[in-house]
Amino acid sequence: MNPKFKLHDKVKLPKEIHKDLTGTILSIWIGEDGIQYKIRYFWECKPQEVFFYENELEITKEEK
Repeated sequence: MNPKFKLHDKVKLPKEIHKDLTGTILSIWIGEDGIQYKIRYFWECKPQEVFFYENELEITKEEK
């Protein structure tokens, strides 16, 4: 499998969470359901770490 993103890429989170929120890829997990990325981001000044699927993320402009 070829992951779409790589470790430490900056990505935009799904618009359902926040329209302009970005995070950093900490890990890549390949499972039966596909590739997931553990993303670290800050929400209301608190760090969060959540897994997202490839189709839920997009690379930020500064990473292109």
